[in-house]
Amino acid sequence: MALNNPSAGIESEQISHDSSVASYCIVGAGPSGLATSRALSQLDIPHVVYEKHTDLGGIWDLDNPGTPLYESAHFISSKWTSGFTGFPMSEAMADYPHHSEIRRYLNDFADACDLRRHIRFSTDVARIEPEGAFWRVTFADGGTALHRGVICANGVTWLPSAPSWPGQFDGEIRHSATYRSPSEFSGKRVLIVGLGNSGADIACDAARHSEHAVISVRRGYHFLPKHVYGWPIDVHFRRPELIPTDVRALDLRLGVFAVTGDVTRLGLPAPDHELGQAHPLLNTQLLHHLAHGDIEVRPDIARLDGQSVEFQDGSRIQVDLILLATGYRVQAPYLDASLFDTNGQRVMQYLNVFNRQHHELFTVGFAEVAAGIYPLIEQMAHLVARHINDRLRQPSVARAFEAWKQSDDFDPKGGKRFIDSDRHTNYVDLASYLSHVERLCQRFGWPTLESMDVRPA
Repeated sequence: MALNNPSAGIESEQISHDSSVASYCIVGAGPSGLATSRALSQLDIPHVVYEKHTDLGGIWDLDNPGTPLYESAHFISSKWTSGFTGFPMSEAMADYPHHSEIRRYLNDFADACDLRRHIRFSTDVARIEPEGAFWRVTFADGGTALHRGVICANGVTWLPSAPSWPGQFDGEIRHSATYRSPSEFSGKRVLIVGLGNSGADIACDAARHSEHAVISVRRGYHFLPKHVYGWPIDVHFRRPELIPTDVRALDLRLGVFAVTGDVTRLGLPAPDHELGQAHPLLNTQLLHHLAHGDIEVRPDIARLDGQSVEFQDGSRIQVDLILLATGYRVQAPYLDASLFDTNGQRVMQYLNVFNRQHHELFTVGFAEVAAGIYPLIEQMAHLVARHINDRLRQPSVARAFEAWKQSDDFDPKGGKRFIDSDRHTNYVDLASYLSHVERLCQRFGWPTLESMDVRPA
């Protein structure tokens, strides 16, 4: 197949940029798709964004069918570290914005950058297949389009991952992706399985609105407060220049411990890993509810038995609803899995972006990071745009990069050892990643994102 040839398509400059086959396909008009559209627009690279919903924003639109968003959801990173370059989040926003504020921010970003003109709404991508040197896109309504390349920006929280256990449960069992309102817990005995940041949020809703709330956890977690010494904790790490000098001089670790303390006192297991080896929990509300007896802690489930749940320690409880906050599969369901390297349920790419065999197949946003992810998404989009620009206009540079990506053994985890779990397969150490991107920019003559004027006109 032509796309297996590192130079395939690079010399095809005779294709008119006005031709549909010369444009690139972006799947999804959420944060990743919007960042990618802006990056391509800045280089006048023709592209189309296909969005199955009637509006943009991805998961941050509560009306978008399939979104895992819930009424009480807030951004897990602060506004100070999360905005796109040249378009910071407003100082009027809360430190940790409500989902409605993020939706408004994304709409304002798209309008300021004139991105809507690239988006085809209500267009559901059903299948994408390589066809010669191009890619055939088939839509749910049966229509098709041919594109030069594909950028998967569909997000990482659309395909729920659910475990199973022996036995039969006679109550209600469903994934947290279906959860919307605390009213769903009214009068019910609720078991939340899994304790990522969303699971912890939902458990707090259950503590306030259910008849009885229980969390089932397999391992211990490190808790971080959202604020330390009055400032969002990520500002201490990412934007220390914002913090007053006298506050900056204080010991951050002491501030964290003063808020969280020893969580095993509250019934949680001790972490089996060091801080930084797994995604931390930024949720001291959960500690509040544990301290007040609003939530009960249980270990992993052993089996289901009618209305009862038996746990690994032999204890049993009766529940009405089991809500699985057990994560998502990071995939591009419209593409054949054989096109990607995979690890478990996660698509694997060079720098979490570039396919090593198919040089016009990219992923943006297929990553986890213990920080605001928008700066990472934006760097991914920048890399894609620069390489596509080379493929169109500087073939020799494109070939050099394509040879480089076959042998570069850079570890996006930055050499850090994370716990062995599916979620951490695609984990990125942001500082290491950004440093490597800067070195690549120097090697291949690309401007760094920070050096560019990307403010809306």
